[in-house]
Amino acid sequence: MVIKMKRDEDRYTLEQQMIRPEVQNLMQYVPNKQTDIPTTDSRLIMLMVLREHIINSIFWNMLIDMLESEVKRQGFRFVLRVVNEEDIPDAYDADGYILLGNLPQIYIANVSSSNKPLVWVDGQSRYNSFSQVRVNNCYGAYRMSKKAIELGHKRLAFIRTSQHLSYIERYQGMQDCVAEFQEQGVTCELVQVGTDRAEDTLTQLFSRKDRPTFILTCTDSLAYVVYTVAENLLIRIPQELSVASFDNLQDSRLISPPLSSVDVPRVDMAIVTVELLVKHMNNPFCPHELIEIEPALVIRDSIAPVF
Repeated sequence: MVIKMKRDEDRYTLEQQMIRPEVQNLMQYVPNKQTDIPTTDSRLIMLMVLREHIINSIFWNMLIDMLESEVKRQGFRFVLRVVNEEDIPDAYDADGYILLGNLPQIYIANVSSSNKPLVWVDGQSRYNSFSQVRVNNCYGAYRMSKKAIELGHKRLAFIRTSQHLSYIERYQGMQDCVAEFQEQGVTCELVQVGTDRAEDTLTQLFSRKDRPTFILTCTDSLAYVVYTVAENLLIRIPQELSVASFDNLQDSRLISPPLSSVDVPRVDMAIVTVELLVKHMNNPFCPHELIEIEPALVIRDSIAPVF
């Protein structure tokens, strides 16, 4: 069963209440210290995540924090299990599982074989025999690309750091949009950058005479690198280069110019995930669901019409 879910703006207003200050500033997860939420259900929910996600991504840290808060808000016990690619899975004893992001297949198989309820959040596959919660990445990229085209941009580029499924979907959304405007001369290109040589690759891209006039990056963090390279090359944002991204992290509002971003609804993802898992825990025979949440555009000063 596939369920399309629109963004819940009322839930979005809860975001600042659910994010702890240390998570906004650190690249490493800190266990939630809340003590004012009593445990009313003895059942244990385990969240499993790959270590590289919480070391390299502020977004993942924030989502973990919100998932933990929602589990505790509903009265369950919570435990975080951080795994490495090379680890050998050991025995787990939880009543329900949340799998977050890309995990080694051996862990997914191990948890799945336990026959315990589980929900996979933002996973790499749509074809597993359990429920999933995902963001409609294609839709978000499509809308942001269309906004750029409406402003007169004809040379678009999507920049990513890996071939994660969500990044593939985001580029597909740009391609789908550009396909509708091909007769008007609109084009797009994919730029793959390594995390250690991103500035070199972007410098080459922006030094071309036919450089893109609109850039959509796979994450806000990569957009910050775009800002740095553009400044080094004396390219003005947004007068000479429009930039947008995904995630809508807090820093996106603070940099100059403020960054336009596709807002990935972290609060919605946390609430829907826990509600879905509890539904399976209370009724093991309920059907599996694929829930897709629509992101929202946050337009700031980093994009402008082509002159």
